Amino acid sequence: MWATKVLFILLALLVLGTVFALARLALTEVFDDVVAENAKLREMILTALGILIFVSFLVLCRKIIKWTI
Repeated sequence: MWATKVLFILLALLVLGTVFALARLALTEVFDDVVAENAKLREMILTALGILIFVSFLVLCRKIIKWTI
């Protein structure tokens, strides 16, 4: 039973990691001209995106654990 939880959590981490990588790539491609001269703004946006995805991961893990119990 705990192996199922670990498997689902690892799968969720893989999916969210992929989403973060794609979002970072899209942000770099779309906003490269806008924030090219303002690296601080770009880092703030990427940090906010990372925090949002991390919190989403924690919520997803909590739901998976509740679902498998």
